[in-house]
Amino acid sequence: MLMMVTDTQILSPQEVCCGCLFASLDGKPRWKSGTLGCGKLVADCQSRDPQSRDSQNSSQPDRYECAMGFHLALIS
Repeated sequence: MLMMVTDTQILSPQEVCCGCLFASLDGKPRWKSGTLGCGKLVADCQSRDPQSRDSQNSSQPDRYECAMGFHLALIS
C-alpha cells in the first residue's frame, strides 16, 4: 500500500493525487509493475556505508518522491 508522508501526518494518495497533473486519469499515483511512474525512488541518506545501508533498507519501507515533491512510502 502506498502512503504519503508529511512532517505531521500520513495521507492516502487518493486524497492528494486527485488534483495532480501527473496522476493517472482516475486520480491515483502512476504505480505500475512495482515502480512509481510519476516520481522516483529516494536513496537512503541516513548512512554512507553501503553495507549498513543494505541491512537498514531490508527492514524499512521503500521511499519515493513524487513529481510534486511529496514523499511516499510503500508499506507491505
